[in-house]
Amino acid sequence: MTTGDPNATRAMAAELAGKGITLFDASVSGGTHGADAGTIGIMVGAPDELPARVKPLFEIISPNVFHYGGIGAGHVMKLVNNVIAARNRLTGAYSAVSGSGLVLANAAHCRPSV
Repeated sequence: MTTGDPNATRAMAAELAGKGITLFDASVSGGTHGADAGTIGIMVGAPDELPARVKPLFEIISPNVFHYGGIGAGHVMKLVNNVIAARNRLTGAYSAVSGSGLVLANAAHCRPSV
């Protein structure tokens, strides 16, 4: 249960499959608060028959278990989640800076025309 490189996970899964071992990925999202509350999202990448077998184990941690496709798909969704979260933080920071700039411009009696 980590965020990893989908391609590396696929390569490891292929190597282990030759030894009769099934590897799958299960990235999580929700941070320590979500883990403590039992609400983290678990994003699984696995062969279609596997999630039903392991879901009861994951549901001990959280009811939010999602199968996104084959090996590596859980990692891909976590990376997408990280990109969206980063964009949201940047948008919030930009809004705060822009808002501060407008407050300062107003205080200086600047009235830009558009």
